[in-house]
Amino acid sequence: MKIFGLVLVLLFGMKVFANESLTFVKIYEGETVQSIIFKGNKTKKEIIERELETKIGKPLEIKTLEADIKRLENLDIFSKIVLGGVQNENGVELVFDFKEVLWALPYVSYQISDENGLALGPAVRSVNFLHRDITLNAFFLFGGFTSYAMEFNWPWIFGNHVSAYFYARHIIRENLIDNYNEVLDEFFLKSGSYLGKNYRVFGEFEFLHIKNDGILDSSSTIHKQNDGTFEKVTLGKNADNLPTFGISFVYDTRDVFNNPNSGSWNELKISKTGGFSGGKANFLTFGLDLEKYFPITKKQTIQIAMLSNLRNGKMGKNIPYNLDYHIGGVNSVRGYDISSENQLSGKNQFIGTFEYRYNFVPQQNISLFGLNYRLGASITAFTDFGTASNSLKNYGKESWRQGFGFGLNFLLPSVDVSRIELAWNKNGDFNPTILISFYKTFAQKSRIR
Repeated sequence: MKIFGLVLVLLFGMKVFANESLTFVKIYEGETVQSIIFKGNKTKKEIIERELETKIGKPLEIKTLEADIKRLENLDIFSKIVLGGVQNENGVELVFDFKEVLWALPYVSYQISDENGLALGPAVRSVNFLHRDITLNAFFLFGGFTSYAMEFNWPWIFGNHVSAYFYARHIIRENLIDNYNEVLDEFFLKSGSYLGKNYRVFGEFEFLHIKNDGILDSSSTIHKQNDGTFEKVTLGKNADNLPTFGISFVYDTRDVFNNPNSGSWNELKISKTGGFSGGKANFLTFGLDLEKYFPITKKQTIQIAMLSNLRNGKMGKNIPYNLDYHIGGVNSVRGYDISSENQLSGKNQFIGTFEYRYNFVPQQNISLFGLNYRLGASITAFTDFGTASNSLKNYGKESWRQGFGFGLNFLLPSVDVSRIELAWNKNGDFNPTILISFYKTFAQKSRIR
């Protein structure tokens, strides 16, 4: 397990390289680029070349070269990029010297669920599969719940960043939110392309099979009727098949993908569940996701984010109850216990986040036992607020929940971000969380609940 002590060893116990600089090659600005040489890379040459707007035969522009390096860093497959130049009688020869991250990493993965606690198990992740900037991830978790999954991401196959993303998982768990045993199978496929420099378009298909395997607690008031029977959480007899087609438009100006300091990420998404695609469900979902990053210094950032999802249809008729939104937990409004019986839920949701982030260990190029990684750590202070409702008429009248707190984020090699957070709600209740995966604003839009 990625425990706190191991994180500190990784962050502070290794050789740290100095940040790469363009200072040396600035003296060649305006010179004709005669050749571009790559050293140290196992990544296919064409993968690197297509990220470069600096071209042979054209004058060298430092601003363009800076953007080239930023795009190469955003591939997240290089732990270090050193740039050099050699002048000759006809111009300048550029030399890129790369150190690559470990292409495949076996590790012990974990997930901590608001409902079910800790599950952990073996995993393997490749961030540069076949040396083509392909991510392949597989894991099997057991403990508080059982889950196994596989993930595949190919961000640029051909053309103008035509991409493919695939995700499949199987989960067996106690659904404490809806008071029943749950078996979930999910298949998700997404493909997209760039539209210009900052605009993206994506189409996606998702298939969910959610099975109700029996009531957990007959004394619970969750979904309990006056006559002592329980309201069905599925539209089918004891299971739902939920096919969904969707399209989304994205505007992305982030400077760095995994820990932005400036820019924005905005998405408008429309999806149809059921209806013409089959199943008993039949509803539309309109989603708006806005994230803006304001740099204070190179190490300090303020993030303001907003997520809104609106659905048509009626709960229990067009929309199964196991797909309603619940407010609370580490991936919506921190400081609240999402599995308590005093739940705030509905078919519509709004979540807002204000977060200050100080990168006390900026992303570093490190070497351990001859292997190369990028690591980092930050301190955060945050406040979240949100609501859920079944009617837009009552959207502003429903109870709003607000939480606040502070925490630590750790960027770990090939694994993504882990969070340790201490949060309180507006009633003064305290809820600590340990080693939660992914940034909160990323995780809140991909959760089932």
